[in-house]
Amino acid sequence: MSEYGLKIKNIEAASLYYYNLGLRNNYDCKPAMLNNSLFLDFLLENGLDTHKGESTRGVICLEFNYGTRSYEEEVKHLNKQLRKCWEDDTVSNLYKARRILKIHELLRFTDKNKSRYQKINKDDIRLMYYTHGVDVTYHTYNKRGKVIDSKTIHYKMLYRTPGKAKKGSCIFINEKLYDKAHNFLWMGIELPKENAPIVEI
Repeated sequence: MSEYGLKIKNIEAASLYYYNLGLRNNYDCKPAMLNNSLFLDFLLENGLDTHKGESTRGVICLEFNYGTRSYEEEVKHLNKQLRKCWEDDTVSNLYKARRILKIHELLRFTDKNKSRYQKINKDDIRLMYYTHGVDVTYHTYNKRGKVIDSKTIHYKMLYRTPGKAKKGSCIFINEKLYDKAHNFLWMGIELPKENAPIVEI
């Protein structure tokens, strides 16, 4: 394990929402770190899985920087990308042709799935995931890029540090570890059901 901790995924929630609906092939993701701490030691002692001792899928970070688009907004966005591509003289004609073809494919896909697009603001997505948790599916690929196995993990919201709260991001944990992790962090302290000072605790 790194001297700093374990690598985890930092996922943009709105992109994951679309991915789980089948409206995207991937979700926006960047690396993050679950820092070395007594809490991490506790998780490792209580079933947190790691990959080569360097990363884990047991914990993820979600960011809520934007919401989802309506069908009309998605079409408008793609058409804007199309115009920008036509006007871009800094790329080769071959690249431009491929990009334009891809955008037309996306426009056809969007039209075919028109009824599945809905506008949801980032605060509503946050409430949805805080309340009900979220699924993330991980695929294993062979050398040819074909999916040979898939595993879905359901995550529940665990905590926000004050710094994460300012950024609108939050730590989620595999539901199988949630109760143990929650009890460890709260140390038996009882909080009111309404207006609980979660960040402070």
